[in-house]
Amino acid sequence: GAFELRKAQVKMAKEVARAFNEQKFLVVEAGTGTGKSLAYLLPGIKWSVKNYGPFGRVIISTNTKNLQEQLFFKDIPILHSILKDKFKAVLLKGKGNYLCLDKWATVLNDMKFRLNTYERTKILPLYFWVKNTETGDISENNGFSAERNMGLWTKLIAENNYCPGKSCKYYSQCFLMRARNNARDAHLVLVNHSLLFSDLAAEQAILSEYSNVILDEAHNIEKVATEYLGVEISLWNFRDVFRKLYYKERRETGILIQMRNRVNRGNLDSSMKKFIQDHLKKLITLVSVNWQYIQGFFRELTSQLRQMLPEEMDSNYSVRFRYRREDELLVKLKSYYIELTEYLKNILSGINDLLELLKEVPDDSFRYQKQIIQELQAQFSQIDALKTNLDFLVAAEHDDWVYWYELPVKENADDSRLYAAPLNISEILYEKLYKKLNTAIFTSATLTVGRSFDYFLERGGLKLIDEERLETLLLESPFNYEEQVLLGVPAFMSDPRSPEFREEIKNILHKMSQMQRRGTLVLFTSYSLLNNLYSALRLPYQAQNISLLAQGIDGSRHTIMNRFKEVPDSVLFGTDSFWEGIDVPGKALEMLLITKLPFDVPSEPIIQAKAEMIRKRGGNPFMEYTIPEAVIRLRQGFGRLIRSKNDYGAVLILDNRVIKKMYGRIFLHSLPVRTRIFQSEEELWHQLKKWFGEE
Repeated sequence: GAFELRKAQVKMAKEVARAFNEQKFLVVEAGTGTGKSLAYLLPGIKWSVKNYGPFGRVIISTNTKNLQEQLFFKDIPILHSILKDKFKAVLLKGKGNYLCLDKWATVLNDMKFRLNTYERTKILPLYFWVKNTETGDISENNGFSAERNMGLWTKLIAENNYCPGKSCKYYSQCFLMRARNNARDAHLVLVNHSLLFSDLAAEQAILSEYSNVILDEAHNIEKVATEYLGVEISLWNFRDVFRKLYYKERRETGILIQMRNRVNRGNLDSSMKKFIQDHLKKLITLVSVNWQYIQGFFRELTSQLRQMLPEEMDSNYSVRFRYRREDELLVKLKSYYIELTEYLKNILSGINDLLELLKEVPDDSFRYQKQIIQELQAQFSQIDALKTNLDFLVAAEHDDWVYWYELPVKENADDSRLYAAPLNISEILYEKLYKKLNTAIFTSATLTVGRSFDYFLERGGLKLIDEERLETLLLESPFNYEEQVLLGVPAFMSDPRSPEFREEIKNILHKMSQMQRRGTLVLFTSYSLLNNLYSALRLPYQAQNISLLAQGIDGSRHTIMNRFKEVPDSVLFGTDSFWEGIDVPGKALEMLLITKLPFDVPSEPIIQAKAEMIRKRGGNPFMEYTIPEAVIRLRQGFGRLIRSKNDYGAVLILDNRVIKKMYGRIFLHSLPVRTRIFQSEEELWHQLKKWFGEE
């Protein structure tokens, strides 16, 4: 299957090769089935082998782990086996994925002070894995879920600022360093968008210099970049740092306590011992008092934010609200804020004094001296960064940023969060990324809107590149959509914003299980409708022995996907992340239902702010931003159904705005198949029967 010659694939490979040779930026939309990964891997490898060296590396970034692993474990081995060129490819993840051997050894030897009873039982599956793993990447360990045991896992990874680099005694075995050094001299380095953009935010701490990038699933870059270049702060950020320093539950834990115990047993002269212990005592008090102040500050912040709630907003409906410089958050919080910053300064100088003092102490004066000092330094940097972020968020003074807050769900809670994100992503991408690159390839099955690349080029900052360096290429999918997929819109349904809509959808889904029992994916734009229909249909489906799976209810995305593929005629309800990146060929998926057009929620702060910017320069945000975004998502959703030449099925768009509204045409023209309109329910069932050859 991998080697049928496809015209589009050859064309794409040639253009990618040319972009490398001529140092260009190439934007390629390649429909499903083009075989685009091989079309960029092949020239990428060839070029990199020929130009081996610091500027010869090619960074390949994907949006999903799925694709990242498919490239690494499936496509690249194929190329290894057929190419004469020997090349090296490395899969690189963010540091939170790798076990830190130094932390591991310290925790194992010091379990009593570092782990609670629950964590001690949970650590067992790691014990044998560590002895055998080559990579230290936790995702290979099926017996331990890092997501479910985040508290424990964070004790075992190198946190920001902790890592001492070459002076660590595990440096030569270090998994993270090995992966990074490996990536330094590789031809291809596989990362995902979040690593790429957090690297940009950290000024290239992870990937070191590079000048060639291939971005697959590139329609997401603006969203991901916005997320990683933003700033946020919450009570929990502070709590984590302070608990690492000192925490008292049934007994005292934390770095300061470990130091106290170790210094007591260490071989220091008594005056030095006393000196350090006095410092520690002061710091422990400071931490406790500071934590009181932080809680007080967040309590006051939450009550001020509740007063700032817009009148007409129903706060049950939404949790995110914008604030601006004019809201004068700083003024409202003034006395609390000044006190808090004073206290944070005190604790920073307290830690700093202690670190200075420890410089006078000879090495190995007490056990774990180096690690404890490193951890202390790491927490110093953490608190410093939190203070900087807090200053930035409370002042809210940048016009090209959007600021918003999230109130706690519980009435009496105080854990409000403050966020900010930059609005000029296109300029940031240009400044921080594009300017440094020789070659960049952007590809995805969905980059165009109405066959034009303008929207993507504008939002992705590519309009800032010299025109003669920028090329675009639109490749059709090789599939015969007219013969493979029926696209229908029921005209008899109510407008999706009307109260009847929910009942009608329920009715259709209920009948569907009797009339067309097939593997069905139902895509939602909101959790509320998904949950509502799930609870309405669970029992009727159970009675008919139909397996109903829902995102957020029946387990992780991975678990749900596997069950969906294995159990025939299952029905899967998904939102956001199920509109893209999932691949279910064949019988397992024959029906796709799109409940509503995937418009962004207009009350989302980033969306609002982007719309304002467009309005400011005299544009129309609905046509220039809202519609194109939704078109790309709809095309992504539609693309879930036909994954191969032999796939066959039907797509129903249950949102009749695509035929009733002027803008509907833009959506339908962006799909690769004619639309059929069903005037009545009878006609809908009749046409489906006919399509699936049951007449």
